[in-house]
Amino acid sequence: MTITLVVAGLILHPLPTAIGIVGILSTIYFVDVLFTLFLVLRSLHRSPDISITEAELSHIDERSLPLYSILCPLYREAHVVPQFLKAIESLDYPKNRLDVMLLLEEDDKETIDEVSNLTLPDYVRILVVPEGAPKTKPKACNYGLAYAKGDYVVVYDAEDIPDPKQLKKAILAFGRVPAKTVCLQAKLNFYNPHNNLLTRLFTAEYSLWFDVVLTGLQSIQTSIPLGGTSNHFRTEILRHLHGWDAFNVTEDCDLGSRLFSAGYKTAVMDSITLEEATSKFGNWMRQRSRWIKGYLQTYLVHMRYPLRFVSRHGIHALYFQLTIGGKIAFMFINPFLWLATISYFTLYAFVGPTIESLYPTVIFYMAVTSLVFGNFLFIYYYMIGAARAGHWSVIKYVFLVPFYWLMVSVAATIAMVQLIVKPHYWEKTNHGFHLDKAKKKIFAVAPKSAKAARRWNFAPVLSPAVLLIAASVLGNLLNFVYNAYLGRKLSLEDFGVIGLIGSLLYAAQIAFSAVSMTVTHKSAYLMGRYDGPATEFWKTVRHKALVVSLFATGIWIGGIPVISTVLHLNSLAPIVLFTPVVMVGLLASVDGGYLSGSQQFTLVSVVLITEAISKLVFAILGVETGISLLVYAAIPLSIVCSFAVVRWLSVRFSSQDQKRVVDPKDGGFPRRFFASTILIRSSSAAFLGLDFLMVRLFVTPIEAGQYALLSLSGKMIFFFGSLFSQFIVPLVSRRVGEGGKGKRQFRILLGLTMIASGIGVLAFGVYGYITAPLLFGERANSIVHLLPEYAIAYAFFTVASTIVTYHQIRHNYVFSAMSFVASAGAIVGITLSHGSLDAIVHVLLVSSLAFVNAVAFTHVFLEPIRVFIRNIGDFLGLFSEFPKQRTAGAALRILVLNWRDTRHTWAGGAEVYVHELAKRWVASGNQVTIFCGNDGKHSRNQVIDGVRVVRRGGFYTVYLWAMLYYVFRFRGKFDVIIDSQNGIPFFAPLYARIPTITVIYHVHQQVFREHLKFPFSSIAAFIESRIAPLVYRGSRIVTVSESSKAEILAHLQYGKDARIDIVSPGVDLSLYNTKSKKTTFPSFLYLGRLKQYKNIDVAIRAFATVRKFHQTARMTIAGEGESIDALRALIKEFDLTTSVSFMGKVDEEEKVRLYSRHWAAIQPSSFEGWGLTVIEANACGTPVIASNVYGLRDSVVDEKTGLLVQPRNVLSFVGAMERMITSTGDRRAWSKNATEWAQNFSWEKSADRLHHVVMDELANAKQSVFAYTIARRTSV
Repeated sequence: MTITLVVAGLILHPLPTAIGIVGILSTIYFVDVLFTLFLVLRSLHRSPDISITEAELSHIDERSLPLYSILCPLYREAHVVPQFLKAIESLDYPKNRLDVMLLLEEDDKETIDEVSNLTLPDYVRILVVPEGAPKTKPKACNYGLAYAKGDYVVVYDAEDIPDPKQLKKAILAFGRVPAKTVCLQAKLNFYNPHNNLLTRLFTAEYSLWFDVVLTGLQSIQTSIPLGGTSNHFRTEILRHLHGWDAFNVTEDCDLGSRLFSAGYKTAVMDSITLEEATSKFGNWMRQRSRWIKGYLQTYLVHMRYPLRFVSRHGIHALYFQLTIGGKIAFMFINPFLWLATISYFTLYAFVGPTIESLYPTVIFYMAVTSLVFGNFLFIYYYMIGAARAGHWSVIKYVFLVPFYWLMVSVAATIAMVQLIVKPHYWEKTNHGFHLDKAKKKIFAVAPKSAKAARRWNFAPVLSPAVLLIAASVLGNLLNFVYNAYLGRKLSLEDFGVIGLIGSLLYAAQIAFSAVSMTVTHKSAYLMGRYDGPATEFWKTVRHKALVVSLFATGIWIGGIPVISTVLHLNSLAPIVLFTPVVMVGLLASVDGGYLSGSQQFTLVSVVLITEAISKLVFAILGVETGISLLVYAAIPLSIVCSFAVVRWLSVRFSSQDQKRVVDPKDGGFPRRFFASTILIRSSSAAFLGLDFLMVRLFVTPIEAGQYALLSLSGKMIFFFGSLFSQFIVPLVSRRVGEGGKGKRQFRILLGLTMIASGIGVLAFGVYGYITAPLLFGERANSIVHLLPEYAIAYAFFTVASTIVTYHQIRHNYVFSAMSFVASAGAIVGITLSHGSLDAIVHVLLVSSLAFVNAVAFTHVFLEPIRVFIRNIGDFLGLFSEFPKQRTAGAALRILVLNWRDTRHTWAGGAEVYVHELAKRWVASGNQVTIFCGNDGKHSRNQVIDGVRVVRRGGFYTVYLWAMLYYVFRFRGKFDVIIDSQNGIPFFAPLYARIPTITVIYHVHQQVFREHLKFPFSSIAAFIESRIAPLVYRGSRIVTVSESSKAEILAHLQYGKDARIDIVSPGVDLSLYNTKSKKTTFPSFLYLGRLKQYKNIDVAIRAFATVRKFHQTARMTIAGEGESIDALRALIKEFDLTTSVSFMGKVDEEEKVRLYSRHWAAIQPSSFEGWGLTVIEANACGTPVIASNVYGLRDSVVDEKTGLLVQPRNVLSFVGAMERMITSTGDRRAWSKNATEWAQNFSWEKSADRLHHVVMDELANAKQSVFAYTIARRTSV
């Protein structure tokens, strides 16, 4: 009937009918865009999938588990059976409670014979399905269902590898959900996503469907199309529903719909089954055409009585249409719409007017939204799905998914043909193409790499970020409508005034956005550091912003006549109307920055939409009523409206926050960041607003209007890029606050920004001759020849600004200066070359090209540039003065050569050792200079505690500069050199003729082997073991423990007669007089550098086990280092985020408090020279659990001051921690002994001991000189 009416309409009234069809299709597409966005947001905001924790699984009584039936239909897949049996064997479920059925077809003699020859476990049996039509998977499953013995039944395909704990999770999940929930769908994904491009796109599609769409459908309690495998059912209910439809070739989709129609529910379970993604095109096409044919069957069956279906299911009938019917329809319609779109742009002269006639204004805007933003969002959804499933490497291939959609449409055509000619024919999908590779990947047990562990989790911000992107799209769409509407309704002169007001706003936003960005940065940083919103900081800044706003408003009002004269305005009205922006703009920026920095992207979205809608509404009212002032006031009034909303939202949000104690040094307003933001925003304004002001000064009003249209095209490109770059400040700043660098977040966002900008160049530059007239009318034809060059300029600027923003967060302010120089260059260029719009556009292109090249080069080579500059400064330092020291009457002049000093970013125990001794020598009347490397964050020369610190060179060059400075500046000014070896010595005896004492903390041979790559590991080991002993032969050696002395004699070639003295580190006992009470709950502390060889992961794994039995136990990790990302990931993996806390680097006062509060300190390192943190913990009455390795076995007295356990052995640490918790008497005794043991070590004793070694060495040197002089005289 419907088809007949459409055909009749096309014959009798072709144009109205065609418009009606296009209108209906555009509306359906638009509704689908909104519905999918709704599902994605629901899924990400509060994912309803059922998650079962390890703790819940550990409490299962396996004796009470029910019998579980597993159906595995097979047809000509004998080669896959061994993998399936191995996967079933890996299931963590009592095998005597399993009922596994291999369902074989009677005519498949080969599979029957091969499987019969296998030695099957007792819990696996073979069922041969009798010959008969139809020969389908659902028919085989129904046969197996009849013989199922279990209370629950699940279907697995032969190539499946389910989560080993999936059955237990299903049992717990069934016990948690209502009785009406009779089916649990596990998530599906692939174990071979990287075979080729097809498997990558297939993986992205699966990830979106199972990790986002299905959970979204579950959240609205509607019908869920089941996957073809890993469906868990209550057996009794499934039998009551008569199982599967044997004639439906996508039985899973049909069964999901029938379950819902019968009043039952399906839930998604957070457990994954891995399948094989078909990697061959023909195989994929057969599989996909069968799926689509089954979806068509399902749709037609359930829509046999459409009115009854709608009345019975209500709103869920609409959901069914969008989920099943709509998806099918789009597969058939998409190619025609794509063809029409391509024809419109490429064959406009022939078909353009006809196509335009089919799209009235309302339909046109809906269609454009669906085409541009709908498709953009769908591609973004694929990225979200891949990210949620952990397939990060697949994301970059998502941009090719339109070609995948085209393949789906081809498969849909095949499906339609088959539905007519052979509706129940089952297209066989072959499996096992990549079985060997898959088995190696799945069954191999390997530790997670550090690189994988460092991947930052985007999941917590995905949902609000998607909403903000959608709001940005909608907001800019409304802004486009605003500009397009006014561009069509106003004269060029009046439109030029609107452009002027917009440019004034951009100019004002130099300050507004600088404040907003600064508040965002600081709020995000504080949120990362203190795990909560920076409400007090926001209140302080807002109060100051109010004062500044009042002052600025007064100046603006007083300067209105002058501003109008400069801008050649005939009326004061536009400038007067702009006053509210000055009054409230700064306050709105502070509030918006606070919400953005707190990552309240949902609230920011509300503010953004409010501004865009109100601006459009005021403009339309002004035009339609003929009130020109209202048109001019649209922008200021929209700012006032958004201010009212953001103020209300920020106050409400802040009222929910708990007050936190923030370190005063962290709570101040970052003025340097703000100043750099001013420079960056000045650059932005030059491209986004001030360029128009400059142009207006030099060209006619007509040309200014043309440039306004040109500028709108550029802003569209900037908009595309800013969709992603807007997240750099909040996300990277928070990551920095957490102790990371934010590199991963930046790289992802930069890549997305570049891609989005490139799309903008294509749309508004390359094809600008089509899009500009379409968007802005025929008057845009005068500027289309400028669009490609102008678009590229904006893309360069957008990408460069993204890089600048990242480095601003990292406090690399040279990039901000580069941004300012670029904007100044553009302004100067326009001033010098403004003869035509062509010349002005060329200036912008040249300046943006220079900008992006300079920024990119500096970004890539930033560290080498810094090293070069520092080395130039170090060279000039050879000719500059050092900080003054007391030299008169100094007993000894001591030069210490050490890799780092205590202020260095990666300072550790060796630096503390040197500095504590040095400051005590200074206090005793000696002069001490420490020559060390510089991390680039501290001055070259400094006096700390009376010790002169000279910082030169870096990681490697410090050794070279030590030699040069000694030869040219230090020679003759020191009595003795203390040469500290950190694996590689300074080789002072080669260039110094004064006594040299070498300090070796511990032997680094193992460090080199495990943490350096060949050949550097071998070179470093050879230098330490062979070259250094040769150079230092005869020199006095100092080490920190008996263990280190034994290692030196055993592994380094110093000889048995080497003079080795032991000077152990101490503690400042005066700091430990004030102690805190121990916690009332079990608590463990790791304090030190976060490095791989410290084995902190071992302590975390042990604690995860301990906490299963002691829920109140807590662990604290204090320190900084390169392993922090991997450790955070490990803590999330073990679900310990609420019981393990990171403190970062702590000061001495906080360190004492931490040591005192915790029950035990943990030192799981593979090797240490001594164990300074051990004695510090002991001084606070805290026993230590440590690895039984060199150094630590010297500082820990086993069973007296703590416990020594097997290194890197998690169970050993578990036992020690358990004993520390349960053996209260032992723990108290160890605590008392630890305090007494620590009294044996003080820095005063250590300083006196090493000073005595120095004096002894000097005495020996003088005797040698005296003996040498006497010998010469005697010989003469």
